Amino acid sequence: MTKRLYFPFLDAIALIAICRVVFLHGLSNYQCLISGHPVGFNEAALWQQILEIFLRFSVPVFVMISGFKYALSRHSSSNSDYFPYLKKRSLRLMRPYLFWTVVVVFLFPVFDRNVLDYHNVYSNFPRFSFHTIWNILNGANHPAYQLWFVPMLFLIIVIYPPIYKKTRWWQSLPVFWLIYLGFRLNNLPFPWSYPAYIAFFDLGARLGQQTLHSKKLPGAFPFLGVVAAISFSIVSLMRLDILPGPWPQ
Repeated sequence: MTKRLYFPFLDAIALIAICRVVFLHGLSNYQCLISGHPVGFNEAALWQQILEIFLRFSVPVFVMISGFKYALSRHSSSNSDYFPYLKKRSLRLMRPYLFWTVVVVFLFPVFDRNVLDYHNVYSNFPRFSFHTIWNILNGANHPAYQLWFVPMLFLIIVIYPPIYKKTRWWQSLPVFWLIYLGFRLNNLPFPWSYPAYIAFFDLGARLGQQTLHSKKLPGAFPFLGVVAAISFSIVSLMRLDILPGPWPQ
C-alpha cells in the first residue's frame, strides 16, 4: 500500500471554515450581518459587506478540501476501487449524520414546545409521513437542516469517482462550473441544488491531482486565493442581484 500524503495546512483551512460557520450563525442573531438587516448589499456599511463576504462560502471550502483529499487517496490501494471507497465513505458520513439528525429532531420539542405547532415536520409527531422522512434524510426542511451538507457530500461521492477516472481537468472543470451556474440561475431549492457543489469537489480534486503529478504541494496561498476569488465573485454578484440563487454557506 502506498503511503498516503498528508498536508496539515488543509486542516488549518478547515478550522478557519469551521470558525466562519460558527460566527456566521452566531452573528446573524445579533444583526451584525447583512442577512439580519432590511437593507441591501450596496446600502450596508463597508465593514458589514466585508464581514458578509468573509464569513460566507464555508461549505464550498469543505467540499474543495474533500475533493483534494480524494485525489490524494486515489494512489492508495484501499481507496482506488469504487465500491470499497463508497462503502468506507458512506459509513463515515451517514452514521453520525443519522444519529445527530434523530437526536436533534426528537430533542427539539423538549427545548421549544412551540415547534410542535409551527414546524410541519411535527404535524403528526411522533409519527412521520414518507415526505417528512425524505426531508429528514436529504437534510432539507427539518430542525437539523444545518447538516444538509452531509447528504450533499454523499451524493457527490456516489457520482464523482467514475467521472474523475474517465476525464481530464480541462474536460470536467468547464462542464461542472457551467452546471453550477445553471443551478444557481434557476434558483433551485435544497435538495435539488446539491449536484451543483460537485464543481467545488472537482476543483479540489484537480488541485490534488496536480500535487500527485508534480510530487509537491501547490502552495497554500494559491489554494486560498482560488477560494477567496470565487467567494468574492459569486457572493458579491448574488448580493447585487446579478446572480440569483441560494447563498453558499
